Amino acid sequence: MANRAWELSSGPSPADRIVVNAADEPAQVRERALATIVAGHPEAIVTALGRDSRFLPMPQSLAEGLGIGPSRGTVGRAPLDMVCPEDHLRVLSKWEALVRQGHAEVGARMLTWDSPAQLVAIDLFDRHGVAVLVAWPDASVDSSTALLGPAGRTPRIARVAKDALGKITHVDEATCAMFGWRPDEMVGHPSAEFIHPEDLPLAVDAWLGMLSEPGPGRRVRLRHACTGDGWKWVEIVNQNLLSDEAHNCVLTDIVDISDEMVAWEQVRDRERLLEEMAQALPVGIARLTSDGQVVYANPRLGELVKGHAGPLSDLGAIVASADERDRRALRRALDEVMRRGAERSVMVRFPLTTGIDGNGVANNNGGHHHRARNEAPHVICEVKVQPLGDEGGQRTGAIACFSDVTEAVSLRRALEHRAETDELTGCANRRSVMEFLEHQVNPPVQLGHDAPVAASRGL
Repeated sequence: MANRAWELSSGPSPADRIVVNAADEPAQVRERALATIVAGHPEAIVTALGRDSRFLPMPQSLAEGLGIGPSRGTVGRAPLDMVCPEDHLRVLSKWEALVRQGHAEVGARMLTWDSPAQLVAIDLFDRHGVAVLVAWPDASVDSSTALLGPAGRTPRIARVAKDALGKITHVDEATCAMFGWRPDEMVGHPSAEFIHPEDLPLAVDAWLGMLSEPGPGRRVRLRHACTGDGWKWVEIVNQNLLSDEAHNCVLTDIVDISDEMVAWEQVRDRERLLEEMAQALPVGIARLTSDGQVVYANPRLGELVKGHAGPLSDLGAIVASADERDRRALRRALDEVMRRGAERSVMVRFPLTTGIDGNGVANNNGGHHHRARNEAPHVICEVKVQPLGDEGGQRTGAIACFSDVTEAVSLRRALEHRAETDELTGCANRRSVMEFLEHQVNPPVQLGHDAPVAASRGL
């Protein structure tokens, strides 16, 4: 059988054209092609890939047999981490070609290179347990700039290799850029030295769980030491490859989540601020879900609604805590807010269980309480209910505000009494008598529905 040529269509030089003898095995041809490409592109990114397309350390067999050194220039966990999102689909389709025909090539834009790059992947799984990716710029661009990630930023993804005892045996360049350490400051040291003491028990537990069986362990979030006595929040996954003869190590994928943790801390700060504000408010607050469950109630609400024996867990409990005469109006107001999304306000009496002085007024945590003649003492609240919704306009519940207006009602009743009676005789004065007669002769027009419970004579 005559000699034939195995050539990369994108090869920039005759060196990338490999003469194949009839007796050569496919694996030998691919090894020779790889050695030629790497030798012709000293500026290229070179890395080993697993069958899941993720970066792996370069096998020692390739270094000894073909003179290919360790992986260089990689950032992240897989080639897609270095490629512009617009080209992800093109790169993924070529991975299928690699599996099918043993090699693949594709042009793609790298995140920080000024010109398109050429990526070539060669299947060496049969002999070395990996595929090898080589990527070089079409123009004269320093490929090492890929270490900085998009727009010169620190890498967000890195990988570390460890032995069975957790001692670091290899770090990629992204790890050094992420934490600021030199390789010699990390390699040979136990990884526990770089973990925050408070997070060490969690890390040890995840490590022991990972060692129990091959494959990836569970994800853990912890703080990793940086140069300058700083700490960075990361998420790590340890992959047990100790039984894999090609690797014989534990690979640790590291993802920088410091920005996410800062955002979460800001959310927690806002939640704490809102909680403190809600507890300091002089009014009672209840947050209701769309199905009527109470998901939050501040302490002041419990002080106002003392007639209810159990917890205020839902709308029914709130209604049951009101005076029996006002429950219908309160239930109707709450139901209208939940069904129609309309704001409602209603005056409601809540029975008082504390002691009352001889004048019908008692003080409980700064609140004033009312007792009309021949009536049990109670707190008068103005209950305002406002619907809540999401960005799409869907109602998600409501918020109810309970304001103690007992003192205001008492003062108003006192003023009304003074305005309607004679101070000397205590009888109705002329003005009140005339208003009463006018009301009897010309009664007000009824609106056809019950008005909210009024905080007037009836209270």
